Amino acid sequence: MVPQIATYRDCRRLLMARAEEKRRHERQPFTSAVRYAVITGESTGAAAAYFAVTVDISMQGLGVRTNAQLDPGSVIRLQSDREDLRGLVRWIDREAKNGCYRAGLQLLQREV
Repeated sequence: MVPQIATYRDCRRLLMARAEEKRRHERQPFTSAVRYAVITGESTGAAAAYFAVTVDISMQGLGVRTNAQLDPGSVIRLQSDREDLRGLVRWIDREAKNGCYRAGLQLLQREV
C-alpha cells in the first residue's frame, strides 16, 4: 500500500523513515500545483508570480515543471495552499515534446 502524501512535510517524514533503506537522497514522485516568484535583492514592489507543477521530491530537493525559463543560481519562493518554501535553481532543461521547462531545485533552510 502506498502512503498518502499531502504536503512537503509528509513526504519529508516518509523519506526520513526510508533513508536507511535506500540511497542517500531518493526521489519520490510528488505532484502539486505551486505558485512561485524569483527572489531578487531589490525590493521594488511585488515580484511577478508564475505557476509550476512539482514532479518529484527528495530530502534536499524538488523537481518542477514550468512554462517560464529560470536561471540557474536564482532563488525562488514557492507557495502552495499549505507550504511556503525557498529553493535554489540548480539546473534547468527545456522539454522538446511540450516546450515546458524542467528544473531541479535545492531546498533552502528557512530563516528564523
